[in-house]
Amino acid sequence: SVVIYGANQHTVEMLSLIKDVPKPKIISIIDYNPKINSISNIPIIKPKDKFLSEVDLIIISTDRNEELLFKNAKSLVKETKIPIIRIYHDYLVNYFAKTFLVNSHPITPKTSYIMCTVRRSGSVVLESLLKSTNLVGNPKWHFGKLYKLTKNLQLETDYLDIINKIITLSSSKNKIFGTKMHWATYNQFETAVTNTNKFGPLKGDRLVRSVFPNVHYIFLKRNNNVKQAISLFKAQKTDIWAKTKEHDSHDLTLSYNFDGILQALKSIKYEEKSWTNFFRENDIKPLTLIYEDFIKDFDKTIITIFKFLDVKVPTNFSLPKPKYKKLADNLSEEWYVIFSKDYAKFCKK
Repeated sequence: SVVIYGANQHTVEMLSLIKDVPKPKIISIIDYNPKINSISNIPIIKPKDKFLSEVDLIIISTDRNEELLFKNAKSLVKETKIPIIRIYHDYLVNYFAKTFLVNSHPITPKTSYIMCTVRRSGSVVLESLLKSTNLVGNPKWHFGKLYKLTKNLQLETDYLDIINKIITLSSSKNKIFGTKMHWATYNQFETAVTNTNKFGPLKGDRLVRSVFPNVHYIFLKRNNNVKQAISLFKAQKTDIWAKTKEHDSHDLTLSYNFDGILQALKSIKYEEKSWTNFFRENDIKPLTLIYEDFIKDFDKTIITIFKFLDVKVPTNFSLPKPKYKKLADNLSEEWYVIFSKDYAKFCKK
């Protein structure tokens, strides 16, 4: 049985949206100062201790002051251990950790790592392979989308609490957490954490180490920046960023555009230089992986990462075949030849 905490317009709209959706039994709506008797024929009551015996779950319903209502609900349930779900806060955790909080088993990691990457350098494939080992967490692009959602929705939620839950719910059983960051993601992450005012003037690696335990840095880059720029330009135009082997065919209706590829090249060089400067300024020696080497020997790359993170390589270790297919095609090669000539002329101007 479910109880909704909050007799407000948010609850009215929420119940209207889910009226025809299969759902658990909602026995009541609780509110300390109710102005009406019911919403959608669900009675509104003032919370009392005796009603807790019938409750399996409490859902906080508000788009404002979610943390305040959550604290009130925790005080209400006391030692009963009744789960409390915050719609926005916990949705974000569920979404990014790919788990359901009520049935989750948090793991506090002892080691963490950040895959510091430049766009179109093979991070999607590497992320998928690392996850498949079940030994180094799930290095998803956790914090870029999280920052955008909390900012765009203007959610009044505890950003650090969301981060900590994502960390504990995305760690592997051997207590390792991994995440992926582009340079823009790192900037968003640093801004959001700094804005919590819980770490004072800390910046860079010192701030990162205040959030992630025993953090290691893996720098994934590509030697051929021109081919990388062509890949980025095509992905931006088609919105196809990765392709599985089950989805081989797609219609590319693209035209060569020197200025577009040039802009992608400048962006890639800026991202790569920004990471390089970050490592130098913070006296960090990352494990550097080169895309062109990585795609030739996946197993060797993963074993190198295991050793870097001090993870014991299992006996008879082997990786499943990557589920993602290389996006570069004949069109990419044609553009590479054309752009290389055009770029040489451009540099002479």
